[in-house]
Amino acid sequence: MRNSRFFMFFFLLFLFPGCKSTKSIPSDVPVDQIHADTKKADTANDKIQNDTPYDSIHNDVQKSDVKKDVVRKDTPVGDTISPDEKVFRAIKTIKDLDEQTLFRFALFSDNKGLSPKDATQCKHMCEWDKEVKYPFILGLGDHLKYKWDNTFLDYIKDHPEFTNRFYPTLADGENEFYSPVHSQGDHWAGKPFLELVGVPERKNVTMRKNGCEYYAKIPILDGKATLHLISANFPDTPSNPDYAFPKDSRQWIVNTVKSINKGPNDIIMVLAHSINGSFNQYFTKAQKDVLKKADFLIAATTHIFKRYEDPDFGVNGPIILNSGQVTGPMKFGGYFEFSILKPGNRVFVQYVCTNEKKRVLADNVFRFLKVTDGPTFALAQ
Repeated sequence: MRNSRFFMFFFLLFLFPGCKSTKSIPSDVPVDQIHADTKKADTANDKIQNDTPYDSIHNDVQKSDVKKDVVRKDTPVGDTISPDEKVFRAIKTIKDLDEQTLFRFALFSDNKGLSPKDATQCKHMCEWDKEVKYPFILGLGDHLKYKWDNTFLDYIKDHPEFTNRFYPTLADGENEFYSPVHSQGDHWAGKPFLELVGVPERKNVTMRKNGCEYYAKIPILDGKATLHLISANFPDTPSNPDYAFPKDSRQWIVNTVKSINKGPNDIIMVLAHSINGSFNQYFTKAQKDVLKKADFLIAATTHIFKRYEDPDFGVNGPIILNSGQVTGPMKFGGYFEFSILKPGNRVFVQYVCTNEKKRVLADNVFRFLKVTDGPTFALAQ
């Protein structure tokens, strides 16, 4: 009987040789380990499983980005670290940062019409604004939300000291709110929001004929340098980027960057809300060669802070970031604070958590140092 069983076993192997090379999961591997391995693979491919918690997605993405930063060529290792990196690594508390700062400004996005009246995170940001006195604040869209209370509109009207130094970028939220048919894809409908804030009337602003995109020259460092702000209209609807982010808008960005006579401490920043969280991928290689002159390319829409990589920009090209969401949960709620450090060409970028009770230094994965026309430095977690 035993011999007949062995004979049958080898006969089946001979008949179906493919079975020998079939890879299966050992029965002693726990189900949760299988799921963990699958989640790691999906994270590496920027695929998010529906059953993966929001905070787990964010942590995995951040860890992945940090590993890239550790081996980046622009981050010296060993005993040969540059003076710029020494300054960056020496900042370990918010007091250290404040002592080194010559000038600072802020950027936030995706408050969806919320204000200090109905969002603690917005209240914290406005309190810290009064504390450190940001000379101006940038916005990256979705500041309004159709059918929501939109107390942010009341805040804008009642607080001219905020409104007069607010430079917003339009997105689908503004389009939907002002559109006659309340469509997020009504591409130029958000124009009244810029008019409400008073952007077109400012002498340092050059508006495009479409009334939705502009180039602003904002003085920094007591007028000794300039923030060149390029605000493009790129809503996340419709999903076709040729409509949501027309080639005309892309070329306008490139032409504007090319025309800038950039000083040694000047900063060039390009803002566009985007469909998937970044917009560098929509430019040709020739256009990217021009955009290497920029220091920051910042998008929004995903509500998750992230840094992106683009090898086309090389070591000294712009840092590509996503602005997260000012009203997000836990550590994911925050806004960008840009602190210009001595001697004036170092920009310390941190994602300030708005769910903290006081303004504190961001965790390692949430802060960078960008040297204008130079490299970006990051810390390991």
